[in-house]
Amino acid sequence: MKIKQNNKMKPAYIEQVLLWLTIFVGFVTLLFIIIEFSNITRIQGNMDLMADAGAQMKSLGVEDVNVSASLNKIKKPYFNDIVADGSSPDSVLECVDTGNATYQIIFIVKGTYDDTNIFPTQNLTTKRVVYNIEDLSDIGDNSAEIECTLTLNH
Repeated sequence: MKIKQNNKMKPAYIEQVLLWLTIFVGFVTLLFIIIEFSNITRIQGNMDLMADAGAQMKSLGVEDVNVSASLNKIKKPYFNDIVADGSSPDSVLECVDTGNATYQIIFIVKGTYDDTNIFPTQNLTTKRVVYNIEDLSDIGDNSAEIECTLTLNH
């Protein structure tokens, strides 16, 4: 005696298409998130490099105009040109002597990354401190605390 099975189930073509479409959209979204994050990391790395170079140049007594010219050579083209006097709407480098005798050069780089479609606008900041311990008689007294702020505009 044979039992007849009544199979009324249809093949799940639509469900499989939806499953693969969802997986594909998930991978594409993940790809775009990785690309955006790598762009932000690249800009942050360039700002770190500018902070290191700027702090070292200021500790050696390089003038602000020469520091800004050197930083223009290593910055990514994402940011505007750097000027030392603030006479233009470009990125501005400002250095002030705080009056403290701490033998420090504090170099702060601030920038904004707003070419993003996934993440909100990223405010990026890098800070480097270099200590002037040796007596560098050719550049004068190095005991002052100098704070430089580089504001990068896009």
